[in-house]
Amino acid sequence: MMANFADGTIIVRGQTVSIKRGEIFASLRFLADKWGWSTKKVKAYVQLLEKLKMVTQKETPLGTLITIENYNFYQKLNIINVYFTEEKIDYTQNIDLILSTVKIINHNNIQCLKITPFINDEDNSNIQYIIETILFKKKIIKNRHLYELFSEDCFTFIDHSRKEDIIHQLCSKAANNGYIDESFENLVLEREELSNTGFSNIAVPHTLNTTSFKTRILVGISHKPISWGINQINVVLLLVINSEDKDEFKNLFQNIISIFTSKMWNNNYRKITNFQEFTRLLENSTQLLK
Repeated sequence: MMANFADGTIIVRGQTVSIKRGEIFASLRFLADKWGWSTKKVKAYVQLLEKLKMVTQKETPLGTLITIENYNFYQKLNIINVYFTEEKIDYTQNIDLILSTVKIINHNNIQCLKITPFINDEDNSNIQYIIETILFKKKIIKNRHLYELFSEDCFTFIDHSRKEDIIHQLCSKAANNGYIDESFENLVLEREELSNTGFSNIAVPHTLNTTSFKTRILVGISHKPISWGINQINVVLLLVINSEDKDEFKNLFQNIISIFTSKMWNNNYRKITNFQEFTRLLENSTQLLK
């Protein structure tokens, strides 16, 4: 996205121009060069976005100011291309939705929405609804992958107060279930010596590389605060990551941190008495994620 993510200023022909969040100051020729498109295609694309009420244009003596309407919403989207005939659609791309003024015959099971040539309010409502539906389904799929990282054989209550003993308790559980080998615990302790893995109310001990047999998160809960470096923590998440899952786990990690540092978690974790209650709180906390 080329639009400004915050208010700022730019210099155009020696003059200072104020640019707000969600605005682009550029000519069609500049955009054509930037995207590798023809000027005609860029013009058609911007006109389409105007019809969809996604952008507005304002001509100024120094150039064109394009404002992205509902900028925060459209930050979630990636408009791949504009096609003038159905035959030119490249289905090898990762497409979630096709908007078209004509009926698409061969759509490869991709969701299509037929709209009028002159986009009306009903079209805009339908577009907004279907996009929100797609994003919601993607969120469910992503969270389903997150839930799969937790299992009852990886859940326990912490019996110790020293971090070394807690790490041993969780690593022993992981080893007994065949997720790690005997060297894993020493690698976790070596990583812990480099810097404290405590953050807010959680600790996230892990190794520097992905050496486990299977990806899991070992969960240890303490109903009383435990000292972990300078932090007072109530949950320890031992990360057991297989190399094949490394990239996907990176995508989920921020959600994991958000869940266990959330107000909902901190207000309710003391009520947890078993794995089923843990998963219910996990799901309820997940619903608050954006």
